[in-house]
Amino acid sequence: MTDRIRRLALAGAFVLVFSIFWRGALEVPFQLDDEGLIEGNEQLRAPLSPFKTVVLMIQAPFGRQLATFSLHLDFLLWGLHPAGYHVTSLLLHLAAVGAVWLLVYRGYGALRPDPTGACARR
Repeated sequence: MTDRIRRLALAGAFVLVFSIFWRGALEVPFQLDDEGLIEGNEQLRAPLSPFKTVVLMIQAPFGRQLATFSLHLDFLLWGLHPAGYHVTSLLLHLAAVGAVWLLVYRGYGALRPDPTGACARR
């Protein structure tokens, strides 16, 4: 078995096991602050236009502009079905983990051990 096939099999096994454990999260209703941010938020129900998007992001609480925009898009895609919001959250978190992994791999993956004990760049 080549190294590439071994890595793909390991990644596939990880995704399978992770999916089995994570599947239950799709059945969980909205929690805690979701009532105010999603269920009770009338701004999410407004049609999305370029002007409305800018206004929506300006009116969002400080530091929550991107989250508010994401919730608006989620509402357009999923309505008030919590499973869709959970899938979006998972995908955003996986993208962030992937970005951090890439940064670390690109930054430190090029380092190789030196016979003197120091690290040298390839």
